[in-house]
Amino acid sequence: MAFKEIGRRFPAIDLALVPIAPARGGNKNHADPKEALQIFADVGARYMIPIHFEAYHSTAVPLDEPRKRLGEEVERMGLEDRVFALRTGERRMLPDGEGASPWVTHEKAPEPRKAAAR
Repeated sequence: MAFKEIGRRFPAIDLALVPIAPARGGNKNHADPKEALQIFADVGARYMIPIHFEAYHSTAVPLDEPRKRLGEEVERMGLEDRVFALRTGERRMLPDGEGASPWVTHEKAPEPRKAAAR
């Protein structure tokens, strides 16, 4: 109910950054992929980027499970053009005008600096 209230109070949200934890639902502290998509719908945002779902490992859930389950739900709901599960180094660029589609850029991370010899 709180997320619907956010959508009501702040209409026309462009982007929802929704945290997804390696959880399988029913956890009061973490959203699983299906719950995250419900949060996205409740706030009424135009686009969603899930965050932190591959930030740490869980002994209960394989590392790739949240991304896989999210992809399945996104496809089932027809949200492929609105939900973007980015990988490290990717950026989703939102369009400047109406009718334009978002796009992804791939950035190569800089090489780490070597420590100076002492």
